[in-house]
Amino acid sequence: MRETESMAKRWVALLASALLFVLFASAANAKYFTVTTEQSNLTYQTGNTVLPILGNLPTASGGTPALRWRPQGSPLIEGTGTSPVSLTIAPGLISFQPSSPVILPVPSIPSYIQFTTGLAAYAPNGGDATFKPGTKTSRPANFSWCPGASANPACTTVLAGGSQGSVSAIIKYTAGLEGPQYGGTMNILTSGQFRWYTVEATLPTYKVRLNNDGSSTETIVAGPGYSNYRVATAGSGDKIFNSPPLVPTYYGAYNIITDPGTPASTVAGQSSKGWGMPFTTGTVYIKVPFYPSPFLTITGMGADNRTPAGVGNISMVAGGVLTSDVTGFTVPQLITFTINVPEAEKVSMLAAGVGALGLIGLVRRRASA
Repeated sequence: MRETESMAKRWVALLASALLFVLFASAANAKYFTVTTEQSNLTYQTGNTVLPILGNLPTASGGTPALRWRPQGSPLIEGTGTSPVSLTIAPGLISFQPSSPVILPVPSIPSYIQFTTGLAAYAPNGGDATFKPGTKTSRPANFSWCPGASANPACTTVLAGGSQGSVSAIIKYTAGLEGPQYGGTMNILTSGQFRWYTVEATLPTYKVRLNNDGSSTETIVAGPGYSNYRVATAGSGDKIFNSPPLVPTYYGAYNIITDPGTPASTVAGQSSKGWGMPFTTGTVYIKVPFYPSPFLTITGMGADNRTPAGVGNISMVAGGVLTSDVTGFTVPQLITFTINVPEAEKVSMLAAGVGALGLIGLVRRRASA
């Protein structure tokens, strides 16, 4: 009996030691960071315009810097490993709805009159997002990618044709130095207003088209998996207005349309296709044909400036392109996701240790019963 009891105690001791090792190792390895809202941000660039424009205008011109897509409250994210620390982010870290849309004139492109933007953002959407170092099985460390190209992931030109694809566009990824291929995927859901007026005709009657009218909910193509593909339907069509009145604003010589009047006609809407790539701390390069210049090139570069413990700033970028089935007009997309993480919360580590001791006590009581 004593021998059996002694053996049971030894097994309890071994089990307790194993539990202590596993649980305390887990507690030491898993860290929980409270994200700071002041320095964390999500920006969405389409073409050469960064959206939502709400936070990018000077205050004197109607901008509101506080109205950025940023984390709300004091959200927690989980970090594991070291140098560089991997990050797991629960849904809704970014959850922001602007109070009202902003109307902006477009003086630099003759065919565009103005934009109205009041986009909300929610991310991650549909599940956790994990960003980590190391080789990714879905994609090469460095690649050049063109829509529909058989030469992928090594297409060579922005121009379509042959093995170079069906759409004139190119996306290039170059891995960064801060951890091999540091990055991951994250769905970003947008909703709210994003519409614009374009010049439909000048003679014999000046006409404008209201594009993308109404509210919509879309997942941004850039950010999810490698060679991610999405289709947006045409919708109910765009309205055409004859000679709408332009009213003065604080933009100086540039006026805006506030009430275009009664639509003269409705034309068929345009469906679109989009291709997008994941987030990376490396460099993203996107080039497409664009008016008035022959091409438009946008680039983004990520950076991991955290300490080995995971404290500091990390910025990741994701690229993609959208194209219209009707006009063939192609627009580059660039998402920049910046997170500032301070010292890890020590309470979570202490709780794990207390939980381990409680479990060991329970095992010992059962063994001696």
